[in-house]
Amino acid sequence: MTCKARKKCSPKVADGDVVRENLPLAWVHYPGTYGTLLAFSDLSDSEPCFCSCSIPLIQNYLELRSLYPDGPNANILRTAALAVPYFPEFAAKRSMEPGFSVSNHLTFKEAICHRCNQAAPSLRYCVEMYGTAFAQSYGWYINQAFLKLGILRWGMIGLDSVCPTDLLGKLASFKALQEKRDAGAPSDKWERRVYIARYPGKRAIAQARRDVTRVVEDDARSEFGICKVGEGWVSESILATLVQRLFASQPMLRHYRPEWLGALNWTFSFQTCN
Repeated sequence: MTCKARKKCSPKVADGDVVRENLPLAWVHYPGTYGTLLAFSDLSDSEPCFCSCSIPLIQNYLELRSLYPDGPNANILRTAALAVPYFPEFAAKRSMEPGFSVSNHLTFKEAICHRCNQAAPSLRYCVEMYGTAFAQSYGWYINQAFLKLGILRWGMIGLDSVCPTDLLGKLASFKALQEKRDAGAPSDKWERRVYIARYPGKRAIAQARRDVTRVVEDDARSEFGICKVGEGWVSESILATLVQRLFASQPMLRHYRPEWLGALNWTFSFQTCN
């Protein structure tokens, strides 16, 4: 008789879900796939609101969109002032109302998001193929870090008045490589796709994009007390954040190695606990 290995069960990828979590406002309203801003409410069907820490992010988003608007789209909510999937659907619909303004049409409350409460989202941002362990768990907050730093992620466009100088330089390098590629691209849509897929400089373009993304992801990681890219195991860092939150009143030691353990160590330990 043989036993089949039990398949690891991972959280589902969020796509407009509304789920209950351990936060000040217990119901989390996730945006669509690869979205950015999350909203929160005390009941599943009550008025959702955003965390106050997102106000400057929304302001940066609106400024970026005013400078670099999206083209026409069959989905009218993608053309809203607060377009999906950047925002939950309710916010996109509200932003299409006459006379829309952030202060009059959206509600904000202090310290209600995962970042402000050092909590991990219960759903995943993406599957393993499309993101690191940190991105799978906190991808929305990476996207928010892009906005905080004045960058529209999917267009790799930065606000000169907000984006740090070093990041503006990295964005300029990426754009220069992209423009060099596009200068020789054919006008036909299908021929262009083949040209881009076979372009000899595509690895350099991908690396330039990663150079920007790494800086922004490190910023998002630091907001959750998680090590920078390449400096440690993300899953362990996420677990450490959760454990420390459960025992917030007690100092936690990482990789503590008393003499009697020899070469072994305790990943997490509390000296006041028996």
